[in-house]
Amino acid sequence: MTPDERKEYVKYRIESAYKTVDAAKVLAENGFWNSTVNRLYYAVFYAVNALLVMNNIQTKSHSATKSQFSLHFVRTGKFDKKYGKLLAKLYDWRQKGDYENIFDYNDNSVQPLFAPVKEMIQLIERDINNNKMKEFTSADDILDFAIDSEQQAVDFYTGLAKNAKTDDMREVFQQFAKEEIGHKTRLTSIK
Repeated sequence: MTPDERKEYVKYRIESAYKTVDAAKVLAENGFWNSTVNRLYYAVFYAVNALLVMNNIQTKSHSATKSQFSLHFVRTGKFDKKYGKLLAKLYDWRQKGDYENIFDYNDNSVQPLFAPVKEMIQLIERDINNNKMKEFTSADDILDFAIDSEQQAVDFYTGLAKNAKTDDMREVFQQFAKEEIGHKTRLTSIK
């Protein structure tokens, strides 16, 4: 795989991870809990796969992907142990839900998985983007990266504001989003 092919593959896998979380939400809204677990597992799997590929770590199976993530990213301290445990839990739960005929998940067991899954994907994406920083070849590359990062921050804070439980928290997150928009505008004007 050439460096450009690797970048495209990694980008595709991260996009797939987010789309797969969206699919899991639709399944959850309709009460398909085993299928929701399957999609949540694959969302994390796609993100971990992207991280491994970005770092030139080859795997040929799901268990190898899990092992390599643990070896290179959890044991080294780059990622908290809770993310290795989340991947292992989702792997086991997917196996049970897909292959054990008399095993059904429910709302109470599955809904709490959404937040850590999304958090893990975002952390992996951030790590991948930080690795991309090493590959900048011009000031425009750096500005494009910074502008994209500011947009990601806007999206992040806007999502937090949308889901805030109190008006005060909503206002704080909206202010953060507004500040990030200001940063993005300033960067765009420089370019």
